[in-house]
Amino acid sequence: MGSDAAAERRARRLEASVRRFVDENALWPSTGGMLVAVSGGPDSTALLLVLSRLAPRCKQRLVAAYFDHGLRGDAASREERAAVEALASATGVDLVTGSGDVRGRSCRQRLSIEAAARLERYEFLARVAAEAGCSAVATGHTASDQAETVLMHLLRGSGLGGLRGMMAKSGWPFPGHDELSLVRPLLKVSRDDTASYCRDRGAEPVQDESNASPEFLRNRIRNDLLPALREYNSRVEDALLRLAEAARLDQDFVSATARDAINVSHGKVTLPRLLLTAWHPAPRREALRLALAAITGDAQGVAETHIAALERLALQGRTGDAIDLPRGVVTRLTRESLELRHRTGLESLPEESVTLDVPGEAQFGFLSINAIQVEATPRVETRTTAWSTSVELDAGAMDATLTVRRWRPGDRIQPLGMEGTKKLQDLFVDERVARTERNRVPVFENERGLLWVGGLRIAEWAKPAPGRPVVKLSYRSIET
Repeated sequence: MGSDAAAERRARRLEASVRRFVDENALWPSTGGMLVAVSGGPDSTALLLVLSRLAPRCKQRLVAAYFDHGLRGDAASREERAAVEALASATGVDLVTGSGDVRGRSCRQRLSIEAAARLERYEFLARVAAEAGCSAVATGHTASDQAETVLMHLLRGSGLGGLRGMMAKSGWPFPGHDELSLVRPLLKVSRDDTASYCRDRGAEPVQDESNASPEFLRNRIRNDLLPALREYNSRVEDALLRLAEAARLDQDFVSATARDAINVSHGKVTLPRLLLTAWHPAPRREALRLALAAITGDAQGVAETHIAALERLALQGRTGDAIDLPRGVVTRLTRESLELRHRTGLESLPEESVTLDVPGEAQFGFLSINAIQVEATPRVETRTTAWSTSVELDAGAMDATLTVRRWRPGDRIQPLGMEGTKKLQDLFVDERVARTERNRVPVFENERGLLWVGGLRIAEWAKPAPGRPVVKLSYRSIET
């Protein structure tokens, strides 16, 4: 660590600034721990150093995670991993490492390298967070990253949602992890500040040569566009950050208004037709954007042209009109509402059941299913009716293998909070699950009976208890 008094004062000032930001935005998780994503670069190195100093005072548990994208060659990967391992050892934080085949995924799914890397990284982080019992994942995004993000969205013609940039705290960017939040403690700290902090604390981050590669749009914005813009405004990053804050305030107001109009039922999102036609364009377009995100699980690939197409359908379409959108979204106009669902949601699940090892993964028709063992849960899941594709169940109530299947006439479950059992037929009626949708609901069972009717109910006898091991079950549609 740096011994210079000035360096110590600078380091303490940055730590105090980050602590204020973390407290003001409630970034510490209320339960579980915080997983810190570390790459070995200056930003994530500074992040782990700062949080490792703040966590004991705030009575928080940290776990670090490193993911090798496999893009830089073996030598660079070994250097990066060694640096992260040394940093974790120096801070006394447990480290989990992993790797992925980003280029292979990019080819298989026809994604850009950036998009494939993001998917691989976030899937790894979500898996490690679940296994470590963490309910928040911290990333090293800085104010400099925020300015680049806003400018990137501006170039793409984004609306308010893009201009506000990244949030200090947000939900997980991909479906199936409703309980996991994404936090950015360094969002008010510049990239120069993180580099300076690392020097002041005697750390030697790894410099990622790919940051200079023009292959990635963000790098071209950072290395070419921003320097050019500084000739017009030497503080252009500050201007972009002010734009992001103004957009965030406006977006929060519009989103709160729009969210009330969205109804999410089993695999379908509906918006009232009369309300859409009566609304101002701002909340109407936001409601359409939120509806698309609810169907796809995130806002990736949602462009203004898609929102405009939905708006034309809502305002000018006739009952029965329909349009297809990217990522398998099918939209139809009924007499009372605009309906959105995923194309795979039009399929029934197979009649044949499948087995699911615990822990393990399985594919059932158009669903990808996952079971993860977690050591303990700090709370009891009491939600019984919300549309959810992820639940936690008591590990003691589970067998080593579960059966996943469609419902059958005569099926019964003991719903959470009830002493007796209930027919699934009656449960579907109570929850207004249409007859045409019931064969798309996965049912999970073991020798004792039904543990979970996907998206609707868990069994009373399978509910988790504080401090006991749990199994997290989740599923998602496989995109076509």
